[in-house]
Amino acid sequence: MRLEKSTDVGRGKFEDEVKPALELLLNDLQRTTEILRKGHLRKAGDDNDFETVDNTERLLKEASSGKSKSPYAHRNVGEVSPLLSDGFNSAEFSTTTPLKAQRDPMLDGDKLGIHTIPKGDCPQCGEAVIGPVVIALGRMWHPEHFCCAQCGDPIGHRNFFERQGKAYCENDFHDMFSPRCHYCNGSIKERCVTALGKTFHVDHFVCAECGHPFLDGGFHERSNSAYCRDCFYRQHAPKCQGCKQPITNKFINALNTQWHPECFCCQGCSRSFLFAAPFVFLDRLLCEQCLHTCQGSLCSHCHLPITGRCISALNDQKFHPEHFLCCNCCRQIDKCSFKEHNGRAFCISCFQKMINWQ
Repeated sequence: MRLEKSTDVGRGKFEDEVKPALELLLNDLQRTTEILRKGHLRKAGDDNDFETVDNTERLLKEASSGKSKSPYAHRNVGEVSPLLSDGFNSAEFSTTTPLKAQRDPMLDGDKLGIHTIPKGDCPQCGEAVIGPVVIALGRMWHPEHFCCAQCGDPIGHRNFFERQGKAYCENDFHDMFSPRCHYCNGSIKERCVTALGKTFHVDHFVCAECGHPFLDGGFHERSNSAYCRDCFYRQHAPKCQGCKQPITNKFINALNTQWHPECFCCQGCSRSFLFAAPFVFLDRLLCEQCLHTCQGSLCSHCHLPITGRCISALNDQKFHPEHFLCCNCCRQIDKCSFKEHNGRAFCISCFQKMINWQ
């Protein structure tokens, strides 16, 4: 009994002395185990190694907690050192063994201790997409593999356009598919103007004559060209026969020509023809009064036009027959029965009296 008590005391003293060392070894073993897990050893013997490490870890826990009753605990503890040594050697081997070439080491989450689930295969390289991802065209891509179908530049973090299942950067898409400006032949990326069956940049749709943009949005078309209002009327509108200016509104078509209503008037006295008939004399548009004035067919007595019979006398003056009168008695005389004296007409009786008075 005394011997057994001594043995129990010695065993307890041994466990107290060994326990701190075991705890230290246990911590080292846990770190080593984590290193081994991160190393991703893919060999067939890896499972056995992890099983041995797990058994050793369990043994150390039992020894440190005093649960193990085996008299050979000290010997089992002694066996931990070779295991730890092998574990460190395996860890060193796994970290120094060259790994398969990766796209970008910083994108390998497992090497950084970040375990991720693959999101799918990249259509470009066929490898699993882990980490940053670009979702476009109904698929998932590595950011550096989502590229323009024309120039090949990565567009994972840029605006892109899709056409027939292909992605294009902004510049290539507009160069290849956007409408062209008829004025500068450049691609139209934003607003455009469609006119005359063509497309234009907004600031390139200008008057063909003066080059000014159509600020009010209105234009006139002639011979497949666009003109502003002023240039169109100046170049192509009919001209008023009176003032020779373009006709932009109401007009009067007369004598095979066009006129402004205010210009359709007598060119002699400016009397309007809206309520009177015009006459043409020597390529001039005249009223009846001015026409007879120009023709010398006004009555010298009443100054009205002579439209019927007339008497020409007294230096080719014209008179209505009823207005050819004796200047003394004012009786009507005819061309064959009058006397002229000092540019005046006298009947025969008055002329004889005047001679006798003298």
